[in-house]
Amino acid sequence: MSHRDWMIAIYADVLSWLYISFPPAEGVSYVAGKWITDSVFRRVAVGVVSIAMTTAVAKAGEAEDACAKGSGEAALAACTQVIASGLYTGHVLAAFYYDRGLEYKNRGDIDSAISDYNKAIELDPAIGTAFDARGHAYEDKGEFERAIADFDEAVRLNPKDAFAFSHRGAALRQRGDHDRAIADFNEAVRLDPDYAEGFSYRGSEYAEKGDYDRAIVDFDKAISLDPRLVSALNGRGKVYQSKGDHDRAIADFSAAITLNPKLAPTFNGRWRDEGEYTRATRGTHVSALDSDAKYAEAFHNRGISYTIKGDFDHAVDDFEEAINLDSKLARAIGYRSRGHAYFELGNFAGAAEDMLRVNEVADDAYAMLWRFLARRRLGEDGTGELITYAERLKTKATKEWPYPVIEFYLRSRTVGELRDTARTPEQKCEAEFYIGEQYVLDGNSDYAKASFQAAAETCPKTFIEYAGAIAEIKRLKR
Repeated sequence: MSHRDWMIAIYADVLSWLYISFPPAEGVSYVAGKWITDSVFRRVAVGVVSIAMTTAVAKAGEAEDACAKGSGEAALAACTQVIASGLYTGHVLAAFYYDRGLEYKNRGDIDSAISDYNKAIELDPAIGTAFDARGHAYEDKGEFERAIADFDEAVRLNPKDAFAFSHRGAALRQRGDHDRAIADFNEAVRLDPDYAEGFSYRGSEYAEKGDYDRAIVDFDKAISLDPRLVSALNGRGKVYQSKGDHDRAIADFSAAITLNPKLAPTFNGRWRDEGEYTRATRGTHVSALDSDAKYAEAFHNRGISYTIKGDFDHAVDDFEEAINLDSKLARAIGYRSRGHAYFELGNFAGAAEDMLRVNEVADDAYAMLWRFLARRRLGEDGTGELITYAERLKTKATKEWPYPVIEFYLRSRTVGELRDTARTPEQKCEAEFYIGEQYVLDGNSDYAKASFQAAAETCPKTFIEYAGAIAEIKRLKR
């Protein structure tokens, strides 16, 4: 029975009970506060009141349906209307607060969403799904401890809900507690062996711990369960990338890219009982995984593999797509990655522009170095700008690598002093690359070639200095 039918039945029962329990005196009825002596009119009046009540309930039912099944501003307005109607209480009213909270969260109003989840929990503290939803909202605010506390309660209330364990595992991962996260993902896939996202999450955790073989097994399982799961394809691609298998990495990223998330079905995750909520959460979660952000990440990751392989043209194309799809990714890593690829291609103007964008939002010593080099290759004197950038670095950064490279370019260190300052193998390989760049600027191609060769032989292939050294050696041979 729907809430609408339930309310109509209640009103009918109430009218019947009133008429039987408190019959009017012979020939007398009470309608709209007045006593009426016509027994026929009495029956008509009762019918009018019943119709009015039924109409009111029917309108409330329409709003209820729009709240529960709709989306966007219309659903938000309908939920507000239902909540304000005064027709619902307890568990049922809690459901509408929950629904409205979802709409607030979808529009990015996290505080209002949390307020509605609070009300739902106040009305019915046994709603594990409301705790789960509030946990997600706290995650969005970066309040991971509060999120985990809510997920703890969701798990306690719904100990057989695989998704509750998975959500807590994701929050634990954000906090850096990878072992506990894996334990939660273990429980999630035990409870639901067909939970593809659970295997993908666990695979990401194994990858984080450097256990690439286990990670691939989990990603393989996730993809076998859901071949359209972008997160699993993207995750497996990153593992292959870490293992140096860039052909397989590119294949996985390409497969992820072909799964355009804009073609994926949407699911308005609604809750009425725990079983319905579980299905709704699963649908919503899949949609979230296939977001533009994940799609952009696949382009960016494929661009990295192309960069490592020295295919800078394709790398630039992929970074361009990633930047266009996700402005947040663009600011964090997209412009930097494209700037490096531009530099390797000899597009120093593009490289300088992209590194400028990086420097506008972060005090990044490496971005400062690459912008300086790009400007110098354009024939510009970037010394004054480099001094200004260097002054922005915190005191601690001026004592750490790669600050000595900045001093080298500002002529405060010699080649020998820079090499002596580099302590780790990684720093030594980077030093050779940046020394080679200075030799290029000085017009000493033989010394430059020797330094770049040393960098190519000693730098990890995942380092941009490795790709840079290879590109410069090819340029010097022309």
